[in-house]
Amino acid sequence: MIGIVSAVAMDFSQGLVPMATPVWDIGLILPITGAVQLLRDLKAGQTKWNGVIDFSTEASLAKIRETAAQGRWVEAMAAVDEKLGRNPQPLMVTASGMLHFCNGDAHGARQRFLQSLSMDPEDYQARLMLALIDWLSGSPNGKPYYQDLAAADWRSPAEFQGYLLQVLEGKVDLQAALDAWTSSSEKSWIHYIGGLVRLRQANAAEAEKLIEQAVLSPIPTAGNFTGPGQAG
Repeated sequence: MIGIVSAVAMDFSQGLVPMATPVWDIGLILPITGAVQLLRDLKAGQTKWNGVIDFSTEASLAKIRETAAQGRWVEAMAAVDEKLGRNPQPLMVTASGMLHFCNGDAHGARQRFLQSLSMDPEDYQARLMLALIDWLSGSPNGKPYYQDLAAADWRSPAEFQGYLLQVLEGKVDLQAALDAWTSSSEKSWIHYIGGLVRLRQANAAEAEKLIEQAVLSPIPTAGNFTGPGQAG
């Protein structure tokens, strides 16, 4: 076997009622080496998505986020974990990690973000959260996810997450970083990281101000749990 059929190309006709016709001579193949690696990962205990799409995910996340926005954090965390238990959607894993983090459950958050990274090795946000949990707990910073972010530069998709790590570690001037954001999401993250830095410096007043600005930053998309302004 050289591969496993994972999809079939479709041709869509034009008109008032577009018709979809499979193009049977164009198949999309998952190389067998990918399947072999998947089996190895599963045997090693890593988490993988089963590929089953749950079309209620976005609506569920919107309700969970609304619950969290009302300050019912424990209830929101229980709801996302219950949903996750029925179908391990990647978005739900991320949301669960953020809610465990916001509820002060570093161990539970770490497990979820490790699962996210297992499902998607290119999940740089999960790497950032794992590095952030380590920083908050004072754990050593030599883990692979930390090293990947520390090595990120302008050529890397993880450029922004690597930049946040530098701000967190004082390698970038905090005031310069606070003035350098280009979107509401970037503002939320930079102000949140800045608040944590100021808190560690025992500057509680400025820390509170920065974290408040992070939480109140405009939310770009409904149901998004990828930033402090979205998850609290």
